[in-house]
Amino acid sequence: MKGSAKELIVLVILAVLVLSLVIVGVYFYFIESDRNNSADAIMSKYSSNTKKDARNPEQISADLERAKADLAVETIALRYYRAEAGMTDYPVDTAVADSYTLADNAANKTNAVKDNKLDEEINIKKAKIKQVLEQWKKLIDSSTKKDINTIKKEQEYAKIVKSNIEELKIIVNSLTPESSDLSQSQIENYQTIVDDAVKEINNSVSILEIAQSEISPDNSNNQNSPDNQNQNQNTITPEQIQEQQNITNRAQAEVIYLENELNQALAPTSPPSTNIPVNPPVNTSNTDSGSQNNSSTYTPPPVNTNNSGKPQLIEGMNPIN
Repeated sequence: MKGSAKELIVLVILAVLVLSLVIVGVYFYFIESDRNNSADAIMSKYSSNTKKDARNPEQISADLERAKADLAVETIALRYYRAEAGMTDYPVDTAVADSYTLADNAANKTNAVKDNKLDEEINIKKAKIKQVLEQWKKLIDSSTKKDINTIKKEQEYAKIVKSNIEELKIIVNSLTPESSDLSQSQIENYQTIVDDAVKEINNSVSILEIAQSEISPDNSNNQNSPDNQNQNQNTITPEQIQEQQNITNRAQAEVIYLENELNQALAPTSPPSTNIPVNPPVNTSNTDSGSQNNSSTYTPPPVNTNNSGKPQLIEGMNPIN
């Protein structure tokens, strides 16, 4: 019986080890698969342009700037998710800067929304957003120390931007090919743009709420109370954080890909030659300059055939008397 018990224990341990190896293997398989899929997606995204014509540096630089802006936004979103879930702290200065960056990026996205029939209404919203962002930026630049009053003022700015972007979303969602100069695909593209903008401005507002709770917990609707902390932590799930981590990784991979592509585009196609022509050795003797040949092969001076029959003297030597 004792021997059977030992064998059973050994089998259980081996089974646990095998199961652990399988789980680890599956985990790394999906991680590597995600990386490969990200690389394939990035390659296919830009390869269509390279099949016909090589992309010029200006095109690549524009894509790189856009990719860097996207990476900054996704990094902020990841930082916000982690802080909202209680995994990390969110320094006030960082939170304020992140909030403005998200709001500014959301506004930049809405600039793409245009329609001849509704341009006046759309432009009024855009102009108001731009005005508020300028005031917000001045407040950030002039505030050496963040206090509760500064944060509340920034929250006002963020909410005004949010309100105008949401009104833009209502306008876009009401568009039809019949009521506008847009096709259905253009309308759907605008809807995606404003949806992303709304998501970013919502995160901007939420980040400022975190900043407010860091400065003055008593004035932040008791966000740091145990009940509210648990509520905040439950709003962001581990799956959301992992998904955002994957999005951030893909955005970073795209930046690296475009940086490499730009470096290759800027590299000279054929490096300048380092071969320097070798001139013939300089003749320091007092010979006729016409005896030198300009080619790379040195040609000695011609033999003087005058006064044949007489020994020739070496130039510079005195004749023997």
